[in-house]
Amino acid sequence: IDQIESSNLILPAPSKVSSRPAPPSGNHMMKVTRGGASVLSSRSAFHMYLYRILPVLLVTRVFTFAIAAAAFPANETSHVNVYIPASLHSDRPNGILHKMSNFGRHPAVGSLDLPVYFYFQLCEFPVDSTQGYPPRPDGQRWEPPFILMTPRGGCSFAAKARHAQMAGASAVIIADTTCLCDDENCKSNNTWKNDGTCEAYEPVMADDGSGGDVTIPGFLLYKDDATPLVQAIVDKHQSVLMGIRWHKPHSDSVHFGLWMDILDDYSKKLFQDIGPIVNALGDRGTFFPHYMLHNGTRTNCGSAGGSGGGNNESVPQLCENMCTNNGRYCYPTHRYNGTAVVVEILRRACIWKHHGPTKGDIGAKWWQYVSFFDEKCGGIGTFTDEKCMHEALKHAAIPKNEVENCIMDSGDPTGDNPNTLLDGTLRSQIEYGIVAAPRLLASHRVLDDPTASALLTAICDMSAPGSEFSVCKQCLNNKDPVACVAKNYGTAKVHSKTFHIWLWSGLLVSIAFFTYAYKRYQEGEGAGLSGLNPMAYAMLRDQDGGGGFEPATTQR
Repeated sequence: IDQIESSNLILPAPSKVSSRPAPPSGNHMMKVTRGGASVLSSRSAFHMYLYRILPVLLVTRVFTFAIAAAAFPANETSHVNVYIPASLHSDRPNGILHKMSNFGRHPAVGSLDLPVYFYFQLCEFPVDSTQGYPPRPDGQRWEPPFILMTPRGGCSFAAKARHAQMAGASAVIIADTTCLCDDENCKSNNTWKNDGTCEAYEPVMADDGSGGDVTIPGFLLYKDDATPLVQAIVDKHQSVLMGIRWHKPHSDSVHFGLWMDILDDYSKKLFQDIGPIVNALGDRGTFFPHYMLHNGTRTNCGSAGGSGGGNNESVPQLCENMCTNNGRYCYPTHRYNGTAVVVEILRRACIWKHHGPTKGDIGAKWWQYVSFFDEKCGGIGTFTDEKCMHEALKHAAIPKNEVENCIMDSGDPTGDNPNTLLDGTLRSQIEYGIVAAPRLLASHRVLDDPTASALLTAICDMSAPGSEFSVCKQCLNNKDPVACVAKNYGTAKVHSKTFHIWLWSGLLVSIAFFTYAYKRYQEGEGAGLSGLNPMAYAMLRDQDGGGGFEPATTQR
């Protein structure tokens, strides 16, 4: 109970019905007195037994479903399933397929079991709680606590969640109305709102930037699982009891990311702080970087999607020196050249594409390039200096032509066509509801506290029992965990394949030189120089005779 209450979940009010059942009425009971005791007839006793045992059986049935739902995969953060009716219960280990909202309050651990109401017009406010499904007699309102379900579309996820919250809902469920294009089963078997269209990417219940006031959890159900629920509630007027579970996921590896403002000092500091964490996790961690961009079509920067055409005379005044690809991708700034900033973001995306993480390499070339650029080329006077940028590429051993070709192949920044890599950057901001930077994400959750210490705590919470990350054992309980990680796994230890090649080459050269020196030392035995150590002797021989083959003699 303490865990549930601390998660801001609403508990059902205690029943006012007495726990002691009333005796059946009618002729089913006969009182017989024997020695001052009242004895029920066998028929009456049987009915009383049924009266007492049926609630127990029902509770046991629901509890069994709850146990099954709670035992969901260790790497999952949440679990959604139906208890009543049993025909809608999913036997899959991960329950009903869903996506958690990227806004609202999802407890780290806890559970919620509530009836579900369905309401179509959740984009409109105020919500009429006497309507919806299943129907209720005499204009009765929805009785809290409850889960409110509504179809996808019409307005933003955040708006629907806000309206559900104001109507008294403890959680909101969005029923998807579109199949994924690669889900043939959904496209062939679904009939509810089947208009023949499909979507290429998995839907994400993202924030539109206004979801800061939403406090209830939200979930998006895939169409294939949502359709039977909608049909049961709307068409058959069935009552549905849904259960939601949260727990801290456990995994042998972890995925996490950082959204940065490329010119923001705090973003740069956070980038430096999490570098040692990435290095400490090695192959057990997958890091992905993102940089914030502005979608120029929303502010009429060019022809792509804006009201102005390619020859719009207002474009130079609105977006001059801020955008690429005819106003599609912009970085708002008056101190720097925004166009150059966007190109640098694209350059880093290309480097990540070609030199991102692989087995045994965390993407060290990308880290080396970004660190060098931020330190040497990040100032106002050097950001557009191509010579400095080329030095950064050279420092990280990245071919210049490789990066230039990637930039052009993804979509020429000076042209009037979309850029695939920058489109992906904008899409990730929308999918995860990122509207400000810096932001950290771990296990598909955006962290409330964008700090390296909060990231380390979240990562350590996700490690599977018995296979905890070594950095967690070493630094998590340290007085300054970030400093501890930097000391033991600093960026100087971020090694790439190139580093290992140089390391082994150096060792082989050293072994070869020592072998050569020892051989020359043996040649000099008896020549009066055997008292010197082998390396000194070899150097003396080389200096004396230019590496000649005749034994040297000493002057008497």
